[in-house]
Amino acid sequence: MTSHHNGDSPDAPPHSDALVLFGATGDLAHKKIFPALYAMAKRHALSVPVIGVASSQCSLEQLRARVRDSVAEHADGVVDEDALAHLLGRSTAWRARCSPRMRSSASIISSARRRS
Repeated sequence: MTSHHNGDSPDAPPHSDALVLFGATGDLAHKKIFPALYAMAKRHALSVPVIGVASSQCSLEQLRARVRDSVAEHADGVVDEDALAHLLGRSTAWRARCSPRMRSSASIISSARRRS
């Protein structure tokens, strides 16, 4: 009997999971998230697509360069190029753009406090 990572039978439809990372061009992603995803790829534990969403304009190649820089800067020791290639191969970039009428929760809270 073959073991499947999700415990399903071979005839079961594939899962449609993905990891969506909001703020993909931000500092937290650079310092913590990308190195953690790289560590998962290194352990063969990253089996879903990684979708980076950012409000700043960033091409897929720019995002991949940022991931590569992050891993080189924050990973311990020598970079495992196979694991990095696996991570980069699963990465996709999306640019989110908020309409002028959308406000962050912080500005909504701030507005509510001024009124009270």
